[in-house]
Formats: sequence, C-alpha cells, structure tokens
Amino acid sequence: MLAGMGGLAQTYIINDDFNDNNNGWDEYRDRDGYAKVENGHYVIENRAREYNAYFYKAFPFDPEKDYIIETKLKVTEGPDDMGFGLI
Repeated sequence: MLAGMGGLAQTYIINDDFNDNNNGWDEYRDRDGYAKVENGHYVIENRAREYNAYFYKAFPFDPEKDYIIETKLKVTEGPDDMGFGLI
C-alpha cells in the first residue's frame, strides 16, 4: 500500500510492504475470521455472512492538498456477492 503527496517529487506518508507490522495494522482472530500481517500481505478473512469485516487506518495528511493512494487488493476465495475495496 502506498499513500503519498502528489507533485513532481513524491513524499510518502506510508509505503508498506507488509514484511512486518511496524505501521500498526489491526490484527485479530476469532471464530468468524482473522486479520493479520503475514508473508508480505495484510490478510483479512471473514467467515461470517452476517457482517462485514472492515478496518480504519488514519494517516497524517492534509486533505486540502493533492494526494495519491495506491493499493493492490485480491480476493482469493469466497462468495461472488461479497464486496471488497478501499474507501
């Protein structure tokens, strides 16, 4: 995941390769799923159809200035009618 300020010379607020959890991503495990940083990925598994798994991560940036958010997301298994994305 990358989040940076726009412009000719980009200054990254966060550039995470998920080789560790230095950025403090939420991690949990219960009967309905889990979220954890592992093997260079942030993995989220939701086994419950009754609710959505979502996570909020605040980053220090000025929303009045130009910025760029870039990420790669991949669904590896599960029903086709469940959404995912970056909001």
